[in-house]
Amino acid sequence: MHTYPIKSVPLEQIDLNDKTFLITTSERINALSESIQELGVMNPPLLIKKKGLTPGCLFSVVYGFQRIAACIKLGWDSIDSVLADTAMPGLTCVKLAIADNIWQRSLNLVETSRALNLLAPYFQDETSLAEAASTSGLPDNIGLIRKIKSICHLSPLIQDGLLAGPLTLPTAIELGNLDKEAGCRLAEIFTVLKLSLSKQREILTLTHEIACREDISLADLVNGNAFRQILNDDNLDRSQKTGALRSYLKQRRFPAITSAETAFKTNWRKLKSGTGLELIPPPHFEGDVFTLRVQFKTVDELLAHNRVIAQISKHPVMKKILDKIPAPPK
Repeated sequence: MHTYPIKSVPLEQIDLNDKTFLITTSERINALSESIQELGVMNPPLLIKKKGLTPGCLFSVVYGFQRIAACIKLGWDSIDSVLADTAMPGLTCVKLAIADNIWQRSLNLVETSRALNLLAPYFQDETSLAEAASTSGLPDNIGLIRKIKSICHLSPLIQDGLLAGPLTLPTAIELGNLDKEAGCRLAEIFTVLKLSLSKQREILTLTHEIACREDISLADLVNGNAFRQILNDDNLDRSQKTGALRSYLKQRRFPAITSAETAFKTNWRKLKSGTGLELIPPPHFEGDVFTLRVQFKTVDELLAHNRVIAQISKHPVMKKILDKIPAPPK
């Protein structure tokens, strides 16, 4: 790389609205300001002369957005910067921006997506892009590159969910494929409730099936009164809201099974079997084979259970339990 001079540049001449080479998602301005106040700018930002001049703005930022913002916060008038001219190739600018960010920390998924999207226009095929990505310290698997590149095109809410932690890459991509309003709403719910991947998948599946079954939009479903009442209930903690939401969706998706489950539990309590006996219905109430689980420590307990079993087997309520198996859900 050509050696460029370091000069003091008035901050007012830097166009911070030009985010062409912005990669970082961090906003650690306060901590960075304190460090710069004490030690100064250890690594000067790289600026490039603008081709089309905005009045008063002579330079665009290649790297060092956060350092410049911290100096502005400190009230500085200028900052020592590496000055490149317009002859610096765009690909060189991109590689330098990526290198500066990777040198400081491991990139998160959104930052990696920004870096890959900066590189992509300079390569005609995915193999060449993957090779350049590998050289720059980015993922080099073509399939993974495709997925990560798409993150930049997701809504800010979905990107925030990825950064916050609850959303995984597969879930984020799936949300991005939904209607924008529905995808953003679900991303918000998953992030606020901090749902595990399995619960995210469960809710995605249930909401999709309900919308199809009832011929309604996914946005109408997730913005409906039931969702709002559960999520806005101040008497429920995060775990309770998650349980209530899952129960509501299961009941709405499988009303026959939910009804059968409620009736089963009510009838089993009526039999007063005591402790140590548990009647287990067929999975999802599909089929007609029940399981009776017996727990005991002594022979006397086993004999007592045997007497209870004989009694409940002749009870009319037991016939109700065995007869109320719903048809398989559609």
